[in-house]
Amino acid sequence: MAADYTLSVLKERADGGRDLDLKFTAFKMKSVEGDRQRMNFDSTQHTAPDAGNPVAAMLRKLIGRHVRLQLDAGGKVTGVEGVDELAAQVVGNSPSPASTCSTGCSVKTVSSSLACMPRPCPTTP
Repeated sequence: MAADYTLSVLKERADGGRDLDLKFTAFKMKSVEGDRQRMNFDSTQHTAPDAGNPVAAMLRKLIGRHVRLQLDAGGKVTGVEGVDELAAQVVGNSPSPASTCSTGCSVKTVSSSLACMPRPCPTTP
């Protein structure tokens, strides 16, 4: 799965850390089993191919949603806010996907994801 997102600096803190806004802008997901393509999703494409795709509706609901990240002075993620609200907006009352999102959006997971991103974190608001 690939995700496109924007990062914006909301605030520079006195300790040298920053508060960032992460906004999801696009998702792509492809599942292949052997020679067979089981699923293909691209949020930048028309919704017609979404029929029969169990994650399409949930991924489309993520587009435009935000979470807030707290980074220390060294750029390490120390906090993530808005995950519970994001899960509620995206999956509603379905407990299984919501718990997956909450687990998948932990500080450790977000830190790992940001460490691998090809662009640096923004440095000014």
